Amino acid sequence: MKGGQGLGRDREWLVTGAILMLSAVLFVLQYRWTGELSRAEEQRARAALAGDVEQVAGAVAEELRGQVRQLLPRADELDALGGRQAHESRYQDWQEQGGGRLFSRIGVARPVKGGTLELAVFQDGKLLPAEWPPVWKEFRKQAEARLREDGEPPFTPPDASWIEVPVWGDDAEREWLLMELDMNYVRAEWLPALVKGHLNPDLFVW
Repeated sequence: MKGGQGLGRDREWLVTGAILMLSAVLFVLQYRWTGELSRAEEQRARAALAGDVEQVAGAVAEELRGQVRQLLPRADELDALGGRQAHESRYQDWQEQGGGRLFSRIGVARPVKGGTLELAVFQDGKLLPAEWPPVWKEFRKQAEARLREDGEPPFTPPDASWIEVPVWGDDAEREWLLMELDMNYVRAEWLPALVKGHLNPDLFVW
């Protein structure tokens, strides 16, 4: 297994699923914004919007990566503080910096004896044991196969509304940080704010 830490160049795919999903929302909005224009006007509008939408997609990617970096402890933090305290410290800092609404659920998957994973999720700032929700069961299956050296690294589907990021040890995944996007907040507040920062707000009504 390949070693490393954080969101290095070789791990950029970790947020790809969420970015693609949000970009699909932007694609739909292009049709909504230009739907009442003539064909010639529509073509010109789409050409102009393409560059703006690319900027929004870049802003989405950068914001997601920034949020993940805030939440992801380094291996040396886990060693110094212990897993639970390291994650809770990161989580508290993330909330204090205003990141507390983007994700509806945040969990940590840790290997246990027998090549299985146990899950803990944040509840009121504390990392507590939890049952596996349906949305993460496919990840669990892939990750446990990985632990048995019987599979590839877990793969986040392109249409997923969640992100998984490994915390690396010396040469292997030590544990995984799991984050599920709050799609109500994303659609109603977060994405519109990013869009309005890059596009003419007179072009659309949310």
